[in-house]
Amino acid sequence: MTIDLVENSAEAKKEYLNEFEGMTNLPSAEISPLFHLMGNTLNDYMNETFMDLGRRLRNLSVSQQIKVLEKGCIGPVTS
Repeated sequence: MTIDLVENSAEAKKEYLNEFEGMTNLPSAEISPLFHLMGNTLNDYMNETFMDLGRRLRNLSVSQQIKVLEKGCIGPVTS
């Protein structure tokens, strides 16, 4: 999902995207000392993280969703 979004950018460098995509499918123990927090692969971790964000955003109004995405925080949202 993240790679698809970046691929549509005019500035995306295909060789870097291909390298990153390959890395996301490696066993997490090979790419991070925090592998135990990621699950099997970075790709699994990113997919679950974005799915969770989507589930949380779904329960908010559009204006609250915008605030969350601008602030980078899903905690209590104030007007």
